[in-house]
Amino acid sequence: MPISTDERLAILQDIQREWLALTRAVRDLSDDDLEQGHLANGWTIKVTMGHVTAWERKLIDEIRHGERGEVFHWPHMDVFNPEQAALDASRPAAEIREDFWRTHDELIQLLETTPILSRELVASDTYTHYPDHTAQVMEWRKQTGRG
Repeated sequence: MPISTDERLAILQDIQREWLALTRAVRDLSDDDLEQGHLANGWTIKVTMGHVTAWERKLIDEIRHGERGEVFHWPHMDVFNPEQAALDASRPAAEIREDFWRTHDELIQLLETTPILSRELVASDTYTHYPDHTAQVMEWRKQTGRG
């Protein structure tokens, strides 16, 4: 059964509410802050932004596979997360920042039109995922006097 317009809007609003909180936490940070800001989980802010982007990218891939009637195989997070963190650690902060914004915009555009949208599909990679990382960045900001 297709998703109702009201449910699509509610999902998009939930995503945007938590995205706004996350972006407020990182928006005014310098590239140096992103590179040097170590969070409680051991990652830098830059790596955390790359992590969020990577899971949004996986969600985009899953939706596109689903639209074509193909099965998408999710990586195991205990393998994927450290591998992605290692890749992001070597990338410039500016590049990660650009991917962070671009990928989210692409995801939202897709969610506005895809026929396979559901809460079960998107929650764990978006609005229930962002708050954990928002809290980590806000704690770092508090501890460093940037918050």
